[in-house]
Amino acid sequence: MARQLIAHNKPVFDQLHPNIYGIAVGFVAWFAVAAWILFDRQSDIELPLAMVSALLLMAVLVPWSLSLVWKKIPAAVSGASAQDGIPRLEGS
Repeated sequence: MARQLIAHNKPVFDQLHPNIYGIAVGFVAWFAVAAWILFDRQSDIELPLAMVSALLLMAVLVPWSLSLVWKKIPAAVSGASAQDGIPRLEGS
């Protein structure tokens, strides 16, 4: 009888569906628009709303730009190390 190795505790997938990321960005935009509509009744609240909007923009743009970089260099990553789980670059 042939012995077959079965990988246990192996994740079925390692990413969320791309629509989930779009929905998350939509919720962030909805939150920012709602904050501007609901709280922009006084003249002294514009600066805090602008800062919150800038932080929300960064919360969307930084992961998006990192994902673009990750998509450009997938061939350079050879896989995870068995010891620490950190991806290693080829040649290191």
